[in-house]
Amino acid sequence: MEHVKAQHLIAMTKPTALPSYTTETNCRKPYTPIYSLKQIIFLLFTTFCLFVITLWLRVGENFLLLEETFPLERPFLSADVDGSARPLPTPGKSSIGSPSQLSNELLNYQPSPNKLITYLPHSGATYQFLEIVRALTLAAALNRTLVIPPLRPSANEGNGQKAEPSSWDRFFDLKAFTEKTGIPLVEWDDVYEDLVPEKEMSCVGLTGRHTKTSSLHADKFYKERYNMTLHFEERGLADNPSALAKALNEIDDDLICLSDAFYLRWRLKEQWEFIGKYFRYSKELSIFADSITYDMFGVTPYIGIHLRRGDFKKICKRIVNPIARENCWPTFETLQNTVSHIRQLAGMNLPVFVATNSQNAAELRAIDELGWKTVDHKLYNVEEKFGVFGRSMVEGSILTKASWGIGTRGSTFSKVAEMRMKDWYGGISVKLVVNTENPGDLLPEDSTST
Repeated sequence: MEHVKAQHLIAMTKPTALPSYTTETNCRKPYTPIYSLKQIIFLLFTTFCLFVITLWLRVGENFLLLEETFPLERPFLSADVDGSARPLPTPGKSSIGSPSQLSNELLNYQPSPNKLITYLPHSGATYQFLEIVRALTLAAALNRTLVIPPLRPSANEGNGQKAEPSSWDRFFDLKAFTEKTGIPLVEWDDVYEDLVPEKEMSCVGLTGRHTKTSSLHADKFYKERYNMTLHFEERGLADNPSALAKALNEIDDDLICLSDAFYLRWRLKEQWEFIGKYFRYSKELSIFADSITYDMFGVTPYIGIHLRRGDFKKICKRIVNPIARENCWPTFETLQNTVSHIRQLAGMNLPVFVATNSQNAAELRAIDELGWKTVDHKLYNVEEKFGVFGRSMVEGSILTKASWGIGTRGSTFSKVAEMRMKDWYGGISVKLVVNTENPGDLLPEDSTST
């Protein structure tokens, strides 16, 4: 009994745990962030990856500098009473609705015969043509007369760098250009001996590009052809037109030489509207190309295809988006499908002309088996008549007169041919019908396409 009482007393004296609310202090819990640092880094990394993938899928949609919109207005140049070209009092409008910088510069252009500007030619014939257009834009901003370097062969031409260069008036009517626009043009071969009697010329580099673009082989070309030595001066000048014109305006030299002109970033399509469209092929070239067209088709309308191959093989392989890749390197199935739909729309079994730089025997045989025509340059002695550039110039002239045109997306040759076809002859440029199972509507190329 005593033992039981002792146990009872021990139990009574044993401390009893107090309720939990009496032992806890009344304070806030420590702040816990919604996302941990690792989660935030993961979200940022995921967002970055999605952004890169989006850009990657869009490669090929605009992988050249030719994705700009046409202004809606027509060119502002017109003929005066005496037949010469004069600008109208009101400048044109740009595609964004405000007076365009280019139209204002051309409107006020007063070229000085004693202040000149030139540049170094590079790449193929189409790039060199666009260099003229863009350099003229800069010349107008500086009120200088443009001296056009010769059309220089590149690796893109059949005979490469060793081929003989050519004057531009062999292929384009430069006199008619000046008569229609009032803009004077001077060719380098006609004046270089007076301009650079010391046989040395310093050229201004644009943002360091001359080492990778224009001066590539230019040193050798000018040394061999003109016995001249070129020097390059880096001034850190950007290709922004306003900033560049302002910087060059401070140079008082009689002759300014630029390392390149292709990368002058005025709107290409605005430049085409005010300048480029007035560079018409020479009568000799046009008549020659027309005679070949007549031999192939007679006087019937035809479809023109520019099938760019060669160097595009590597370029197109890098494009992930399958539709963009097909537009860059179209298969014959896609081309046939597109031709078929054009014929349905036209209600005629239109013949097809193909301009291509393909050297693939199987492709050339496929073109022949389809009944599509190419120029037999040996038969017509094209190179003998027009030199190494004759091939691209003759084919370009034939393409411009096609009633329907199919180009290679991203090709400057296709783009310029498309603009000439539309503006000179009212042709229709169409998109490739890529999906043969569900082709949809065959739409004309809109102003945002190449």
